[in-house]
Amino acid sequence: MKASAVRKIVRPENPMYTVQVGAFSKAANALRAQKIAKGRFKDKPIFNRFDPDDKMYRVSVGKFDTGEDASAFRHAIMKQYSDEYVQCWIIYIAR
Repeated sequence: MKASAVRKIVRPENPMYTVQVGAFSKAANALRAQKIAKGRFKDKPIFNRFDPDDKMYRVSVGKFDTGEDASAFRHAIMKQYSDEYVQCWIIYIAR
């Protein structure tokens, strides 16, 4: 069986950051997570992006200028919603 190639993560120049709260193979699951996030984090932008390389929908919350701000938000939601966001992480986004 042939192993799939690992895609290199490219950091955009002068990036912003977002907290990815889920990755889903089914659009319905991503839409459900997006709806929940919109209800919880009304003051933050919510993103639902499809990655054609691995056919995954990725839902993320917020646009942060620094990794530290994104990390603080990540820790806060992991504490408040420990059952749901235990595996959230920070990713780069372009400005």
